Amino acid sequence: VMQRISRIINVREPPKVVTVGDYVTYNCLSYGIHPSLSIVNGKTKRKPYRIDLDNVFDKILYVYNPPSMITWESCNAIREAFLMDINVLIKVHGEEDLLGIPAIYFAPLGSLVIYGQPGEGAVVIIVTEEEKNKILNIVRLMERRRLNE
Repeated sequence: VMQRISRIINVREPPKVVTVGDYVTYNCLSYGIHPSLSIVNGKTKRKPYRIDLDNVFDKILYVYNPPSMITWESCNAIREAFLMDINVLIKVHGEEDLLGIPAIYFAPLGSLVIYGQPGEGAVVIIVTEEEKNKILNIVRLMERRRLNE
């Protein structure tokens, strides 16, 4: 899987490479893929998964994001990370699983967002206008459901 991701990066030369999740981040770094932005929470499959990333990234941002949620704080940190011209690590207190959604939305076109699919491997999203529109539709649907509760 990492070999295929590395090939995609070499061919496409994306403006940003984003990893969401500790295991995916660790595997990318182990394979020599250095993400522009990594979003981690110190867990894999809800169990502790500690890797020392503090010296790997230029800046570390801390956010709170409860399970099954996407907070404004997390969205703002992701948006802010893309505005920086350095490698950023976002450490999440809570869950990072859904933060691939705002990562796709805020990432520059052509970027790659990589996240883990438990039991399957890694998913690679190439950020396009179509992907950004899918994200908008997901957010609208989530908001409608929240308002109808």
